[in-house]
Parts: sequence; C-alpha cells; structure tokens
Amino acid sequence: MHRCRAPPQRSYGAFDGRGSAGNQGRLRVAFHPDGQTVASGSTDQTVRIWHAKTGELLHIFSEHGASPLNIILAVAFSPDRTILAASGHDQVVYIWDWSTKQPRRILRGHTGPIAILAFCPKRTEGNQTQRTVLASGSFDQTLRLWDVQTGELLAALEGHTAPILSTPFSADGALLMSGSDDQTVRM
Repeated sequence: MHRCRAPPQRSYGAFDGRGSAGNQGRLRVAFHPDGQTVASGSTDQTVRIWHAKTGELLHIFSEHGASPLNIILAVAFSPDRTILAASGHDQVVYIWDWSTKQPRRILRGHTGPIAILAFCPKRTEGNQTQRTVLASGSFDQTLRLWDVQTGELLAALEGHTAPILSTPFSADGALLMSGSDDQTVRM
C-alpha cells in the first residue's frame, strides 16, 4: 500500500519560473513516476525537465520534430514511465519517448486549447495488445481518449458547455470523470 508522507519541514528550493533560467508565465507541472524528475510547461513555449530535489535543469523540449511548441497548458507522464505528453493553445497533444527524448507523434482532433491531460493508470486490453490510454480535456468542451501507441482516437465525449479543466481516472482505471467551467462533473 502506498501512502503519502507529510512534507518535510524544509523546502528543497524552487525552480525559478522567471527569465531565461526557467519557464515564464503560468506553470503546469507533473512528477515523473520515478519521483526524481519533474516536467514543467508554460507560456514560454517549452517543456522543461528538472531534477526534483536539486532543481537542476536536465532537458528542454522546445519543438516536436519540425513543429515548434506553443503555450503549454498541460504536461503528463505515463504510469509505465515511457511517455511524456504535453498540450496547449495549439489544440494538439505532443507525445515524446521518455528514454530517447525523441518525438513519437502528435494527436490531433481538438478545436480549442487543451487544458488537461491524464493517463489511465492501467494499461487496457485492445485487440489482443496492451494500450496506453490518454485523456485530453479541452476548451472545445470535449474529452478525448487516445491510444498513445497508435494515435487512434478511441472516443470523443461531449456534454459539457464550457472548457474542461479536470479529467481524473479512478485508481483502477475503470472510471474517468471530467470537471468543467460549466459547474458540472461528468462520469
């Protein structure tokens, strides 16, 4: 059983989000499942990888192949530690291979900025293979489910009347919820 521990009485420090030393503007952050690294994305159109305890900048993603990044609104790591995803104002989800830091694919389909990403905590069975499923919630009021390996859109869920800002999966991956600026939660 995993339990969260109370935070230490001291801070490890801060990742400077100002100027050229770090992300500018509003930050989105996500821990890598190893607990040693953190991804941040922001208005400076980069995704930066940091050492969680020292704050050392380890890597900067500023493009995906030949495509420059736009303002980053969401970052997420896959539970199996192999994928980094980021999204933002340009209405696409960028997928990188975590071990090589190389672009894997771009997921297209939203018609508004993508504000939230969430990986299903369990790999699902699909056509006799294991799938890594990613949910993306957007200002276009849709929640989309993707097979990250193939880029296939598995479902486009509608019903909200305002931007989707939250998309948590249940711990077993069986349920997905969405929270929206329309003041509703859908399951």
